[in-house]
Parts: sequence; C-alpha cells; structure tokens
Amino acid sequence: MATLEKIRSKGVFLLVIVGLALLAFLLGDFLNSGSTFFNQRKNKIAVVNGENIKIEDFMAAIDQFTNVYKMEMGEENMNEETTEQIRQQVWENTIRKEVLTAETENIGMAITNKELYEFILGNNIHPMIQARKAFFNQEGTFDPQILEQFLSLLDDPEANMTEEIKSYWSFWENAVKNNALEEKYSVLLSRIMVANSLDAKQNIEYSKNMVDILYAVEPYLAIPDSAIKISDKEIKTYYKENKKQFKKDLPTCNIDYVVFDIAPRKEDYESVESWISGLIPEFKSTTEIASFVNSNSDNRYNHAALSEKEIPAELRSFVSSNSNGDVYGPYFTNGSYKIAKIMDNTISAPDSVELRHIYVAEATKERSQELADSLLRVLNNGSDFATLAKTFSKFPQTAENGGEIGWVKESDLEEVIANKVFNAKKNELFLEEAGAGIQIFQVTDLSAKVKKVKLAIVEREVIASSRTQAEIFAEAKQFAANNKNIDSLRVNAEKLGLKFFPSFAADINSAKVGTIKNSRQVVRWAFEQENVSISDVFECDDKFIVAAAYNINKDEYQSINEVKEIIKSNLLKEKKGDFIIEKVGTKTMDNLIAEGMQTDTLTNITFEMQNLPKVGMEPKLFAAATSEKEVLVKGNSGVFIYKNLGSFEPNPNQSIAETKMMINSQNVYMIPYMSMEALKLKAEIKDNRAIIF
Repeated sequence: MATLEKIRSKGVFLLVIVGLALLAFLLGDFLNSGSTFFNQRKNKIAVVNGENIKIEDFMAAIDQFTNVYKMEMGEENMNEETTEQIRQQVWENTIRKEVLTAETENIGMAITNKELYEFILGNNIHPMIQARKAFFNQEGTFDPQILEQFLSLLDDPEANMTEEIKSYWSFWENAVKNNALEEKYSVLLSRIMVANSLDAKQNIEYSKNMVDILYAVEPYLAIPDSAIKISDKEIKTYYKENKKQFKKDLPTCNIDYVVFDIAPRKEDYESVESWISGLIPEFKSTTEIASFVNSNSDNRYNHAALSEKEIPAELRSFVSSNSNGDVYGPYFTNGSYKIAKIMDNTISAPDSVELRHIYVAEATKERSQELADSLLRVLNNGSDFATLAKTFSKFPQTAENGGEIGWVKESDLEEVIANKVFNAKKNELFLEEAGAGIQIFQVTDLSAKVKKVKLAIVEREVIASSRTQAEIFAEAKQFAANNKNIDSLRVNAEKLGLKFFPSFAADINSAKVGTIKNSRQVVRWAFEQENVSISDVFECDDKFIVAAAYNINKDEYQSINEVKEIIKSNLLKEKKGDFIIEKVGTKTMDNLIAEGMQTDTLTNITFEMQNLPKVGMEPKLFAAATSEKEVLVKGNSGVFIYKNLGSFEPNPNQSIAETKMMINSQNVYMIPYMSMEALKLKAEIKDNRAIIF
C-alpha cells in the first residue's frame, strides 16, 4: 500500500521529474468511450491504410496520456503548450502504432504474452518500467518486489485501486508492448540488411583517398540580385519541372493579424487606487489581519518575518523609520496598487536554519503515527538520524543524503512548520503532519540572529474593467468593419499604431497563430474561407484579434505563389553561377591569384563529406575534390575553383571484413528511425484532426 501512497501523494516535498523526451516513445491503451458528438460519417480522427481511428478512442488516449503526465510530473494544471505537446505526441504515436501493426501483422510478427511477461516481471524487465519512481525502494533504485506487490494489488477489490491508477499501469504496459514490437521489427531488418563485400568495397573506395585542396570562391552575394533578370515564364517552368519538391501533407494558408491588447486604461488605474485607499481605515484598526488580507488581497497573508534583505525595496525606507501599526500607501509597483502595515518590528531571530527530516508514510495514518513515534524515541535515545532517514524516509531525494534539506528561510516553509523550526533549539526534534504522512524534523544549526519585521500587504492588480474591455472590443470591431481587404488592413494598422503581424504560415492543424494563446479558433476560421477574407473580432486570452486569411491552399502541392520567392532564389543562384563561370572562363587558379582573388586551404577531404566549418554545406565541392584537374563547381554559396594539393590513404590496410562490421554497426542505430519513417511515408494517412481541434 505504501506504493499506492507514493503515486497518490502530492505531499510537501514530493516531486517527481520525468522528461517528456522519454514519453515520446509512448502510446497509451485506447480506452472505450460510450458517447460521441459526431455522426458516424465524421467519427474518424484519421484513416491509416484504410483503418479508421475513432475520435473517441483518440480523445481517450489523450486523457490517459494527460493522466500519466500529471502523476509523473506532480502537476494538476497544464498550460496550453503542454496540452498541445501531449495532443501532438498522441497523434505521432497513433500513426506510429498503426503503420507498424499493419506491417508486422503482414509478416506474422507480434509480442507474445510470454515475451510481455518477461519485460514486466521476468529476468529482462524493460527500462521503461525500471524508470518508474513508483517502484523505487528506500535507496531510490528500482525494486522488482515493489512492482510485484503493486501488480498483485491491481485487481484486488479490497485494495481500492482507483481507475486513475489502473489507467496509469495500462499506459506503461502498452508502452512496453509497443516499444518491444518496434525493437523486434528493427532487429529483423538489421539481420536482413547486412552489408556484403560490394558494399564494403564501395565504402573503402569512397573513403580511402583524403585530399588537401587550395580553393577560391566567388560568392553569389557579390552579384546584386538586380543584375539578374528572372522572368515569370522561367518561374513557371521551374515550378512545373520541380513540382514534386513542393508536395505538402496538409492544407496551408497565410494569416496576417492585428492585435488589440485587453489592457487597463486610466480609469481602471484610478478605480483600483480609490478602492484600495478606502481599505486603509479598516486595515489600520483590524485585529484579524490575516483574515482581512486574505479577503481583500490578490495574494494571501505572508506569515514570515523578513530580514532587511527580504523586505521589498520600495518599503525599506518606510519600515526603518516607522513603528508597529503604521501604514504606507497606496503605492504602485509591478502592475498593482498596494498598502503595507508594520505588524511587528521587534523580532530578533535566525536569518535561516539548517534542517533535516524523515518523511514517514505508511498504509494508514495510524501506522504512520506509530512508526514516527517509535523513530522519535530511538532518536532521543541517541540513534543516528542519517541512518534512520536512509532506511525509513519515503522521500528518496533527501533520504539518500541522510534526510538533509539544507539551509532554509522562514518564507520557504509553511507557517506551522516555520513557527516550530525558527523557535527550536539546536538539535531539537519534533513531529509535523505532512500530506498523507508525518515528518520528523531536526534543526541541526542556526544562523546568527538578525532584526526582522512582519508586514501585512494588501495588493490589487490593475486589470481592464468590463467597460474598458467593451471599449477595446468596439474599437477592434470598428477596425474590422472599416478594413475589408488586406492592403487596407495593413496600411491602417500602421497608421493607427496597432500591433500588426504579417504572413504567419499556418497549416490546418496549427495550434495557434504566432505566439497568441488560445488562438486556434483563428486557424479554424481561416481554413473555412475559400478566398482572401478579413475576419470579425476574435477574443484570444488577453487580446482581441482581427485576422486576414490568404493563399488558402487545400491542394496536394504548394501553389506557385507560395513558392515563388523560393524558386526565384534558386534561379538567381543558378544564373549567378553561370555568370561567374563565364567570367572566369579559361583562367587558372594562378591567374585568379595574380588578379588578387583570396585563397584558402581545406585538408583531409573525402568523397562522402557534406559540411566543413570554413565553407559550410558544400557536398558538390567535396565530391569533386579528388579530381587532379582544376575544377569549377557551382556550390550552395558561390562558385568554387580549386586544385588538388595531394592525396593520401588514411587507412591503407582497411579490410573488407572490418568495413562490413562497421557498416552493420551503423545500420543498427539507423534502422529503427529510418524504418519507421519509411513506413509512415508509404502509408496512406488521412488526417481529420481539424474536425475537433
């Protein structure tokens, strides 16, 4: 049962950190859902190789992934970015699972129950399971006995396992099964794709000669674009001949948008200042200060006594020259109006204390109390605190260090604990309940006493009132009504000093527009349009948005307008290369040096190289480098002319057998990724996510 508490508990010190990179492997068990808001025709989030992926199954998978993330990360609330990451990961894993399953079923491959047992409870427990902190022992390492105990309780009605915990285990069990199938398939491919002698000979041939070259380069940037003419006909011809380069997976469009910040105005600042000023009489007289602050302030009452360094800078002068009960304000800082009151400026206490603890959490509260009392007795009788912490504490992050928390300030602790800790004597022990468990604290050292002060602060952030929001909305509405084409929208946004953002490239599944939170609605609107359109007003978090959608392309390929600048850039590079080669003509490297062209050297060049710091990504240059003649090469950044300074064999005794082993070793690492990408590329995938997101 202690394992269950470890999963359920959200105690003071419990913090479980697991990277999203690990979760990228995973896809949870698709749970069944009994209802849908879509008719049967639309009840498909995707179709993969003819297999329907139901919306309710996809949503259940997202819910399950979200549940696991919250439990592992110790978080209840997630921001928009994390939610979108999870949704995208479930999509990627859904596609990954579907294409792999189709392939492995065709060849009769599967993970048997016996194999799965071996990965869960056998002699080869999968690393994913071993990484789960829920199955760690007191030393902070994976313990198969804890896992076995957990699984024995999973289907026990008396164990009261929640559906949340059952779903958590189902996720990891399926994750292991899916990952094991991927590994099994990759092993099969690695045994099929074995390098032969011809592969080895070719590899040796490509890499056996290393050359040093002297080179010069005439960069394309040296020729102004205006000196080269590109016709519309040339652009159309290039597009037609290279159309495959412009294939896309999803419908796309461009979105311009104008932002109206929902921000407070003069009247809002005056209103909050007046309101907080009205609190001062009661703020001065109340004897229930904590209750008063908690009822009126944006932030709760801070119990901690503050040293001089901890007092907010804007209050230090006031505190140093005034007495208990005096009030300061209202004053404005960091977007809020505040009033402050000195509660007690006579405190002398340690600035910080050194603390250690033992966190006890047994199956029941009674058993936790019994163990805590027992540990307290043996500690008072002289037992070693560090040894007991390592043995009994359920918080591994500190248990492995003998329960050491380190130096803490009063504001770092909850009020009840802080009051005891900062009034304790050195080496004093005491108990305190914490979440589902009990903590045994010991103060091992105290800093020198300093003068401290307790303050009460009421603050109220200035935000846009309902009236201000209505005014800003009306302004955005009027702007949308007055600007019915993109040119007008752009020009008038600039005239009015509004925030204008041009040419956001969206696809139909884009989660938001630019960095605007909760703006998925703008993307949905854009893809409902057939032609250039100006939107009505959208409310996106703390902003109103007026958007323009254009270049709406629902075809399989990017339109010529979308890629016109890319084509133009490629044609400019090609024509500049021809111009430079014609200018060089029959000149040799020596001729060019005599004319003042700068040269440099590259060493240890092989046929297979792609990139070097001096010249960047220039595979054409490296591929031609072994030529003994002076060669002109149209590269990515300019035209290169070079001559070979000499070659050598770095490994003249490299054998066929050694080379085959090297190629096979490289394949082992490349095959898992490349095989999955090949399966996805081959698959017929219909993406319907835009229906619901």
